[in-house]
Amino acid sequence: MSSVSKIQQFGPVSCLRGLIKKLGRTFTYCVYYVDGLLIDTGPPAARKAVEAFVKNKKITAIVLTHSHEDHIGNAQWLADKYNIPVYMSSLTKKQLEQDVVIPFYRRLIWGKVQHTNGLVLETEIKTNHYHFTVIPTPGHCDGHIALLEPQEKWLFSGDLFLSKRLLYGMANESVPILLRSIKTVLKHDFSTVFCGHAGIVENGKESFIAKKEYLERLTASTLSLQAKGYSAEMIAKLLLPQQKLVSWFSKGEMSPLHLITSIINEHSIKIR
Repeated sequence: MSSVSKIQQFGPVSCLRGLIKKLGRTFTYCVYYVDGLLIDTGPPAARKAVEAFVKNKKITAIVLTHSHEDHIGNAQWLADKYNIPVYMSSLTKKQLEQDVVIPFYRRLIWGKVQHTNGLVLETEIKTNHYHFTVIPTPGHCDGHIALLEPQEKWLFSGDLFLSKRLLYGMANESVPILLRSIKTVLKHDFSTVFCGHAGIVENGKESFIAKKEYLERLTASTLSLQAKGYSAEMIAKLLLPQQKLVSWFSKGEMSPLHLITSIINEHSIKIR
């Protein structure tokens, strides 16, 4: 395994953007710092890079956007080392209070997760100079949140954005719920998106609109093909590039099929 990282600056926001190269693929993560607030903490495998990133920063609080190991991986270690609180949604707190068991392939890439304690973040969090609104944004996983700074028009979006298109999803990922969350954030005024993997997206609102439109097209095409008698497997092959290596390596947890089945399952519930 090899890893590299660099620090990007966007006004007062610092971004640690890391790359972990393993098994012939490159995996990215981002950690953000602004005005004492650390937003997500990177994976356990990136601890040295995270330690260097925070070394000369005064951290007053950590916010976790969701419970996945590439975001929570260093939270408890930082909390213990610097005696700082860790905030998260109530659902994320419940998830992290249980024994965190992640698939082997994710442990192989990101590292072994440490148990994480935290406090529930309700509706807002303030720093000395900024006021962040908490927006529930499930879809990628339950308990996911985004942070909006309306005066600066910043949106720290965790894994809600990722890219303008999705080629595959995780087993519990839901296209319909993602769409609802994207429509929720689009009601707000923001311009810059700070994504958990794509990094700093300066045309953030336009990029979210593009993703919404893509997922709407995917939904319409899926339901049209289903009405013609196509199975979910056939629809996935027709509409999405096949990710055989990803599906094989993850033992099916990461697959285009999950996106299609989430659309079909939601539609089936509605017509019952």
